[in-house]
Amino acid sequence: MTHDAYRHVLQYFCGITILSCSAYKQFWPRAKTLLDNFVSEFSNYYGRAHMISNIHNLQHVAEEVEIINAPAVSHFSLQVFVDGLPLHKSGLTQLWPILVKVQELKRAPVQIIGFFSKPENVEDYLRPLVDEMNKLQQHGLKFVDNIVSVSINIIIADSPARAFVKGTTGFNGKHGCTKCTCVGVYLHEEHKVVFESINAAPRTDADFRNRTCKEHHKGIRTPLEDLRNFNMVKNVVVGDRLHLIDLGVTRQIFRGILDHKYNNFMRWSPRQKDAVSKYLTQIKFPSEIH
Repeated sequence: MTHDAYRHVLQYFCGITILSCSAYKQFWPRAKTLLDNFVSEFSNYYGRAHMISNIHNLQHVAEEVEIINAPAVSHFSLQVFVDGLPLHKSGLTQLWPILVKVQELKRAPVQIIGFFSKPENVEDYLRPLVDEMNKLQQHGLKFVDNIVSVSINIIIADSPARAFVKGTTGFNGKHGCTKCTCVGVYLHEEHKVVFESINAAPRTDADFRNRTCKEHHKGIRTPLEDLRNFNMVKNVVVGDRLHLIDLGVTRQIFRGILDHKYNNFMRWSPRQKDAVSKYLTQIKFPSEIH
């Protein structure tokens, strides 16, 4: 290795070492300069073909370290997402990952913290998560040079997964609403349950744990009931955009209009459908959407 090549690679190791600890915060601007120089000179020593994304992204490390360490974070609120993912359309094989997003770290990516085949019961699926979270709530989590408290703020899931993790009646059951005590009505001609009440009494965490409405529960207790500082009603949300809006109400409305399921809407002609489709396909999406 020549002296220049050695100097070049030393910039990399010095830069990431300085950025790895907040004790060196006063030298972070210098670390950014070192990494910028390393990236800009990289092809001179290793060739353009090796200038892959990992190398390119080194120039963004310093600004992300500054963003993450800017606030004096003392608590992490976790958003947990659970759902089943079929491996192919024609089979029953599913994967059930558990994903986590730290609400206070706006630019931090979603993390996979658990990976399961289709669980046979909620105990095996959630018990490791609940035990680990209780330990973190008791002892805290070391983040950089600080000890921060941790809690699960919300659990996000579609309707079937939500009923599974809570051990409750499915969304299509008469007592399936997880937020209020509305009792659904079964329509024999339509073969479906509808929920018409908007003034039903809300469910509470105490009512849930005491099984006040027995019809709402299955004969099991979910590990979530052992999770500290967790509200079984409020902290399991139903208002996530993907399932409630994009793939829920919005799709239902548009499919109903196209298939003429709503009596108050005129049937669209093939010409009208083609015109709407043509307009939608001409919309340019942001570059992040492929």
